[in-house]
Amino acid sequence: MKKIKLLIVAMLIALSWHVATAQHKEITILAVNDMHASIDMMPQLATAVDSIKRVHKNVLLFSGGDNRTGNPINDKYPITNKPMTDLMNIIGFDLSTIGNHEFDEGYQNLKNTILTSNFRYVCANLHTIDSINMFVDPYRFFIIDSVSIGVMGMVQINQLGMPDIHPKNMKHLTFSQPETQISKTYSWMRKSCDVMILLSHLGYSKDLEIAQKYPQFDIIVGGHTHTLIPKNDTIINNSVMITQADSKLKYLTEINVVLEDNRIVSKTARNIPLKQFKPRYDVQQLVDTFNNNPLFKNIIAYAVKPLSNEKQLGSLMCDAIKWYAKTDIALQNGGGVRLEKIEQGPITIRDIYALDPFGNELMTIELTGSQLKQLLINAHLLDKAPSCVAGINYKIVERDKKVIQLEVTLSNGKKIENKATYSVALNSYMTGMFTNGISAKPIGQGITCAEALLKYLDNNKQLDYSDVNRFIIDKK
Repeated sequence: MKKIKLLIVAMLIALSWHVATAQHKEITILAVNDMHASIDMMPQLATAVDSIKRVHKNVLLFSGGDNRTGNPINDKYPITNKPMTDLMNIIGFDLSTIGNHEFDEGYQNLKNTILTSNFRYVCANLHTIDSINMFVDPYRFFIIDSVSIGVMGMVQINQLGMPDIHPKNMKHLTFSQPETQISKTYSWMRKSCDVMILLSHLGYSKDLEIAQKYPQFDIIVGGHTHTLIPKNDTIINNSVMITQADSKLKYLTEINVVLEDNRIVSKTARNIPLKQFKPRYDVQQLVDTFNNNPLFKNIIAYAVKPLSNEKQLGSLMCDAIKWYAKTDIALQNGGGVRLEKIEQGPITIRDIYALDPFGNELMTIELTGSQLKQLLINAHLLDKAPSCVAGINYKIVERDKKVIQLEVTLSNGKKIENKATYSVALNSYMTGMFTNGISAKPIGQGITCAEALLKYLDNNKQLDYSDVNRFIIDKK
């Protein structure tokens, strides 16, 4: 009995010694996603990052992609994307994955952005020919306080086997499915690091699938779907934490990982509203310099009432291209309506280029009623957002991600006739992405849709779209 007691005491002493001598470490990951060139919030982000770094010593700052596209101050700067790149450099980003909008100006522009960045980009399912070396890594490793952190990057792939980008920007680029690339590196990468992170621009639902299939990821830092995960602590199989912080720098995600002897013992995360922080002075000065562009301050029209949703803003865009192209009908993919609202009052040139930032060419196409319906269905299923229209009204009934009913009428109430021919105005992204199975040939009009909208507003100064509702989507 005495020997047993002595053994227990010895074991307790050994356990106490181990606890006392275990190496306790903390790693903090800060993450944003889908910033979309929201340079006006970068000074607040800088302050937030600085404040967290004063509390935590082992800090990494990541972006989940789509750093650009959405603000003409950045997107139309003489060196495209320079404002965002300069600001990300001065704030001290450590890594970014590539979002679909990083390709909006083609591979050469993206390469220039990467070469002028003080941080690296990762994307394992992007593949390029050797001659255009993009300097994009499939993954990166960080060693902080003797902790090895492995980060793999991914960009979303749509049903056509490519990210949601204009087909013209696919030159020299190919993409593989995320699971294909994960399966190639998953096991050895897991063995090579203490903390394994997927820096994902796949979207929240895909992140959930990945977490279930590959539970050895410790953290998935997400993007693409602009999802605000309320508590940012989603756990799948008691293993994978998934985070995402809305978009346009509304929030910063703070992830804290605690390790004992380089083994994770806890993970916590929170979304921090950035509007509560005061701007950092030097970053604000740089933003003010970029914003000092008189062209974008010019008032082009007035909103009698707010244009407060996608339906109203998209209807304006469609009215403009229908008017300019003198067609029967106009279409605008919902995913291409990039402002959430335009407030009542003056509308500036900056507002217009923020609403339609992509520089897509205005196209016209002659379609039968049947082809028009097929185009609406293709766009609805692939764009994952309803198309806005002019000249017609429509209703889609959707069940289990399939369109089971489509009703289309002209604005005068007459039904679209399947064999009749209609002239349609739309952007070059739609003709490139959604015309599968439609043999009609689009014709370029030599002007961008945004430029056509500016010309329309020259002739229509007072806007009121408060009662406009041209489509109904039934998903019950």
